[in-house]
Amino acid sequence: MCTGAIFWGRIGRVAFGLRAERLYEMKGDTGRQLRLSCREVLSRGNHEVAVVGPILEDEAASVFEEGP
Repeated sequence: MCTGAIFWGRIGRVAFGLRAERLYEMKGDTGRQLRLSCREVLSRGNHEVAVVGPILEDEAASVFEEGP
């Protein structure tokens, strides 16, 4: 849904920190994921949206790690 909003809002560039695959590895796959990356979805549209990432993936993953 976020990717759709990015597309319909005609945003030209998306940068992300954490790949969904890595998050699934960390938290487990609940079976409710749509296994399409934003890059895949946006590549099927009628205008270009640049997708950059993952950027600083370890830092982004730390948000999802268990704290003290």
